Amino acid sequence: LWLYTPADQQTRQVPITVGGDRPYLLPTIKNVAGLIDSISLSPKGERALVAARGELYTIPASKGEIRNLSHSPAAREQSASFSPDGQQVAYLSDVSGEYEIYLRASDGSGEPRRVSSDGDIWRFPPVWSPDGKRMAYGDKKNRLRVIEIATGRTVDADTATQGNEITDYVWSPDGQHLVYVKSDAAGVPRLWHYAVGGQAE
Repeated sequence: LWLYTPADQQTRQVPITVGGDRPYLLPTIKNVAGLIDSISLSPKGERALVAARGELYTIPASKGEIRNLSHSPAAREQSASFSPDGQQVAYLSDVSGEYEIYLRASDGSGEPRRVSSDGDIWRFPPVWSPDGKRMAYGDKKNRLRVIEIATGRTVDADTATQGNEITDYVWSPDGQHLVYVKSDAAGVPRLWHYAVGGQAE
């Protein structure tokens, strides 16, 4: 578009910016039933924790409201689970730019607390110890790691040397032992044991 001024016979261009509606950027209601990443039941079964389309929700078993715990459209939350006492939820979030482990109150109150700080590699879903003091997780460096909830201190429980990630791990009822699946030198998957504060065997 040009503007011509007869008095001085000058022509100049008129800058124009045409903004589209950009409907995909507008807030909208979505059915996320087909986009569920993880589901965890509260210890007493009264609510379910669902990670879907990058958000965290708790859903009542019978009566009550659905709560969005995260409200973080600029980040993605996933792999969420209730703590053994049901007071907290743990999840992976990339709000810092890398996926880290976060905790927040299960009723959505307060601010989330970042537990880990070394998200240079992909983590598999963390698993709570029954006493709620630790979580175990595998990662793409083939490690099985244990992180202390209170301090964030992380130790390597074991490392797979046959190129297979450690993705199956379960705690003992007292939270002092981990049993997990790792391939041996012959490439055969076997059960292994790790004692908290000890070594794998």
